[in-house]
Amino acid sequence: MANNHAMSEETRKGGGNAPTPQNSCTSRHSGSGSECKGNNYFTCPQGAEAVEGLKRLMLNCYESARAHAMRGNVLAGKSFRDALKSAARKRRPRPLYRSMWYEGQIAMLFADTNQGKTILATQIAVDLARQGRRVLYCDFEMTEEQQLLRMSREVVGEERERYLTMFERGEALPPLVAISEDGGSGRTVSEMYDLPETLFRVEPNGMGGDDEMRRGDDGVVASEVIRSIEQWAEEFNADIVIVDNITYMALGLEKSAIATQLVQELKRLQKRRGWSMLVLAHTPKRNASEPLTNDSMAGSKKLVGAADSAFAIGCSVKDSGVKYIKQTKSRDAAFEYGADNVITCEIEKEGGLFLKLKETGYAREADLLREPTEKQAAADDEKLAALVADGCSSAQVAKELGISQPTAWRRIKALQRKPDPAVFDAVNLDDEDDDM
Repeated sequence: MANNHAMSEETRKGGGNAPTPQNSCTSRHSGSGSECKGNNYFTCPQGAEAVEGLKRLMLNCYESARAHAMRGNVLAGKSFRDALKSAARKRRPRPLYRSMWYEGQIAMLFADTNQGKTILATQIAVDLARQGRRVLYCDFEMTEEQQLLRMSREVVGEERERYLTMFERGEALPPLVAISEDGGSGRTVSEMYDLPETLFRVEPNGMGGDDEMRRGDDGVVASEVIRSIEQWAEEFNADIVIVDNITYMALGLEKSAIATQLVQELKRLQKRRGWSMLVLAHTPKRNASEPLTNDSMAGSKKLVGAADSAFAIGCSVKDSGVKYIKQTKSRDAAFEYGADNVITCEIEKEGGLFLKLKETGYAREADLLREPTEKQAAADDEKLAALVADGCSSAQVAKELGISQPTAWRRIKALQRKPDPAVFDAVNLDDEDDDM
């Protein structure tokens, strides 16, 4: 055992390698030349290589133990530089609606009742689906019948009779034509708007229609509703989800605790699935002449505070037919459509089939909210008369005066009934009736 003792002594003095445990000893006894077998001996490799090997082994054991301890940590960490490199390698998020909503974001769209929230949301959904995106529209506001009125026209006259004849003969109707029974008034023939096949819709099925069933005692949405949204999105393989409207999902959203819990549920869902989400909300009764801000949205500030972006729909004080879209929050992009550059629009039914917000230009929000003085109103009337005298149509008048076409048409009609209508001989308003 002299050699082994000597090696141990050398190791203690720092001149040899640390002993490595082995299941069976392969060293030889001094003077015997025989090899020891058993579990009570160590091989003692020489040199710095063995020391480094032992260090690596100990480091691996430490890293493994640390990784095991961190496995239950709810946070993920890395250096800031590595985080930026990781982000740089990923595909840049693409805009879903101008610069107001990007991929991977939760965006809020809010407006007062009857200002066009659902119209704009369905319009965005249709546009995205036409680009090949798979969109799930969670409709907690309208029935199928109400949506049909917005996305179809009633067929009348000879065209109606032709379809009815085809129906009675058992012939196949065009895919976008449907015939229904209207009790004693006869059949209604409808032509529907051609929606993309990658746009899907869900609505309450009656099982969760009562407040008690879809909300807990504290007023917060039951997890069943969010679970249902997740299941249907998975069923349709959708990566974009639009929720219309958030008030269906919780009572007492003005309370911070309730709003916070609901937002956390939505954010967990969005992060877990990597979806892009647009959530609609109301605005409470407010002074219509005041600018739209994030504070205009109903409920706790926690709602819009947790969103990545937000935009709203307002209405011109001068003309209720003129709507405008304003960007109120942007976490990842510059403000393009703030108070000095809102998007003006008006509601129209495209081709008589699809209700939408038609963009008409840009304006300053303050100009849309300022009540005209009597002097300004008189000046507008003079300009109106001059435009009509020059042969401008109601559409051209609307563009020049910054009002909707129906309003322009009504104002021309009103001025035409004044004592001196000669100036309006240049336009025949009856020819424009069909456009209103």
